[in-house]
Amino acid sequence: MKKKNTLNFLLRGWILCCIAVLSQSVSSQVCPDINQRVYATNQDWSTTLLGSVSNAGGAIDGDPTTKSTINTGIVLAGLGTTYQDLSWGGAVVAAGTPVTVKLGSIPDLLSVGSMVTVQARRNGNNIGSAQIVTGNLLSLISGDSVYDVTFTPQSGGVPQEYDEVRITATAGIGLGFSVSVYEAYYHTTTTVANCSLG
Repeated sequence: MKKKNTLNFLLRGWILCCIAVLSQSVSSQVCPDINQRVYATNQDWSTTLLGSVSNAGGAIDGDPTTKSTINTGIVLAGLGTTYQDLSWGGAVVAAGTPVTVKLGSIPDLLSVGSMVTVQARRNGNNIGSAQIVTGNLLSLISGDSVYDVTFTPQSGGVPQEYDEVRITATAGIGLGFSVSVYEAYYHTTTTVANCSLG
């Protein structure tokens, strides 16, 4: 009887030991990486004529539901251009990293022939070609919908580092329109230390 109790005790101990080892193995497993958005944190804007940017800080507050609004104003001569630059506080984003700018529109103020461009920049200089978003495309956006402009900045087919993006709204003579800028961001990879927390 004593021998049987000893065997039961040893068997229970062995089972508990196995459970502890398996639990440790599961909890220390490598978790999959996750993507984290890095939002632009600084902004500046300028206009050639009567344009403006209202609620400029709404495009850099890290909240994708708030926005700035670029207004071209009524253009009396030539082209009316207003732009807003969004940057990451001097940080340089690695070459090959896609950037996304979320845009929306105010349909009542959108004019035929209007155009919005998104341009990657580094040290105040343009990188490669601008991404063109036409007024016709923006007019398809309704309600709270937004349009994501995502691209990888490059020059001559070679990915480039960048430190800001410029969103430019341009209108023809006598026309004016507005475009909303919700945020600009890129993704960085983050490793989760504990899978149960991710």
